Amino acid sequence: MNRRWWKGVAWVVAFVAALEALWLAVRAPGSDALTEDVRQVIERHQMRYYGDLTTRQFHRAECRSAATIPPRYRVLFLSRRAALEMGLTPCPQCQP
Repeated sequence: MNRRWWKGVAWVVAFVAALEALWLAVRAPGSDALTEDVRQVIERHQMRYYGDLTTRQFHRAECRSAATIPPRYRVLFLSRRAALEMGLTPCPQCQP
């Protein structure tokens, strides 16, 4: 009897276990500290623009509209040019 298919099943099980471990590591209680570290790196490197994937607009960091972007739709840009190259339009309020 050919038992090669067990290798495939074992690989899939190992892959799913690794993904679950990664997911738990990201969702761990200490992940807020990681988010804070990322925010500090962003501030240190002067990433000033936030893009909104739903409205396809980008904003200055201090714009009121930027504060209302849900985190899952927020994109950070190093420069205005990078946001424009991604096809986003400037916010009419803050005019970045």
